[in-house]
Amino acid sequence: MGQNIFSKSTLAWVNEVRVTKVVLDTSVFVSALLSKNKNSSPSEILRKWREGYFTLVTSPQILYEITEKLVDLNVAEEDIAELLSLVARIADCIEGAVEATSLDNKIPMTICF
Repeated sequence: MGQNIFSKSTLAWVNEVRVTKVVLDTSVFVSALLSKNKNSSPSEILRKWREGYFTLVTSPQILYEITEKLVDLNVAEEDIAELLSLVARIADCIEGAVEATSLDNKIPMTICF
């Protein structure tokens, strides 16, 4: 049988640092970029993500929807590119991730894996 190369304390530490994985509704990104209040809830959510409080999980479909909405709202191309670049660098992008919303599609929710 193979030898366990990790001590019990190392394994306990690894289990403690699991980060929650979150899928954000497109409206969070749109609201954060359009908000004049940098302390708004959507801005705070994106700030927490950038600071590593949770791992963002997204998909090409979600990124397309974010881009489409921001273009429709005349957000500057540089701002859109900056956001997409940030997402590409530090988010987990997987095929088929699904945005979760409430049944009435009004209250953004998250899915934790």
